[in-house]
Amino acid sequence: MGSSIKVQFRKFVDDTDGVATILSVYWVILFLIIGGLAVDYTNAERAEAHLQATADAIALAAVQDLPDTTVALETAEKFVRHNAPTARYGDVLRNSEIVFGQWDRDTRKFIAGAEPYSAVNTTVHRDTDFGNAVPTYFLRFAGFMKWDVAATAIAVQGKIIPPCNAGGFFSEGEVFSGSNNSYIDGFCLHGDDGVKIGSTNDFGDGTKITMLDADNTFVESSDNIIPEGAVSSASHDFTLPHLVAEMRASMASGSSAGLPFEISNVVYLSEITSSTNLVAGTLYVVDEVADLGSNVDISEIAIVAGKEIKIGSNVRMSETVLVTNSKVLFGSTNDIGTANFCESGHYSVYVMSGDNIEYGSQSLFQGVRMGAVGEVKLGSELRAVQGVYAESLGNIDYGSADTYGGCPQGLRNQLFEKFDRFAYALVY
Repeated sequence: MGSSIKVQFRKFVDDTDGVATILSVYWVILFLIIGGLAVDYTNAERAEAHLQATADAIALAAVQDLPDTTVALETAEKFVRHNAPTARYGDVLRNSEIVFGQWDRDTRKFIAGAEPYSAVNTTVHRDTDFGNAVPTYFLRFAGFMKWDVAATAIAVQGKIIPPCNAGGFFSEGEVFSGSNNSYIDGFCLHGDDGVKIGSTNDFGDGTKITMLDADNTFVESSDNIIPEGAVSSASHDFTLPHLVAEMRASMASGSSAGLPFEISNVVYLSEITSSTNLVAGTLYVVDEVADLGSNVDISEIAIVAGKEIKIGSNVRMSETVLVTNSKVLFGSTNDIGTANFCESGHYSVYVMSGDNIEYGSQSLFQGVRMGAVGEVKLGSELRAVQGVYAESLGNIDYGSADTYGGCPQGLRNQLFEKFDRFAYALVY
């Protein structure tokens, strides 16, 4: 019996059949650690990006309630719960991490505690101290159990009026202008792919003509008066066209939260025709075409349509919002906006299209803000263009013999204001 055990033991010691299996286990663990580094690092980056988006949302929301810090803190807590629910992410924000103060534009530094409060500095965390660090899945085999991540955002309140906010046409394609036009009050033209103007145009002081490559894409005819330095190479941050879908979705749900005037009623219609009685203070959610007809006054009306929005001729429009993923088509001799737009300090009419915005002839524009995924065509024989700000991912085309200007102090956007980079800006 004893001899048999010794023989079996010697056979076991001499047996090398399992060596490769043991080495394979080590290689598998090594590969898991190397592969796990990529997986866990990507997961940590994703968590950090989520925290940054959360910090941005908190700062932008809270800054709108200043100088009332109590309400601002309540708003911040609401946005934390919405963007980073405690049940899933733990407590990412403490009140001590929301700091009120001012933003020094000269030094580009946040001054904590400086009054009156006009800026918010907020930091959110997922780390060991907060008890909600980002766990690892594979690196734990190497003893690395979690990542500590954080994100900071600073938002500044109001009065951030950028250059050209007195009025301007901004195209991701080209801007085509006619002749005999005058540009005043710092009105601006920008075309990523170029600006082409006719002859005998007069550009006043403060006006700007920009494009990505001014040396090669600025085309002009003769006898234009352009101040020295007015033409330059520059980029433009296009925002409005990219908000069309989000605005449409919000309004189509029946929400009036982002609208610039009080809405007392929401009406759902399959279509709007020229015989539809439009009531002030109403948001109309339209499945098909919205045809507003001619010879009417439209005020304090918001329309979101599934298809085209059509406006006939001789229409007087003020305090109006038009949003669609399709075209917005205007007839001729329309008065768009209000004469007191400068005194009010904000835009009167907002036109947002996922396609083209097209106007007929002899239109008058006063305090109008437009965003188009397609082109903007302003027509010919314009009667006035004052305080118009238009962004288009397509070309912008307009006629001759008019004056383009606005309010030197700029106009404030009130449509979905919380998304406006100029009304409330992230600076860090």
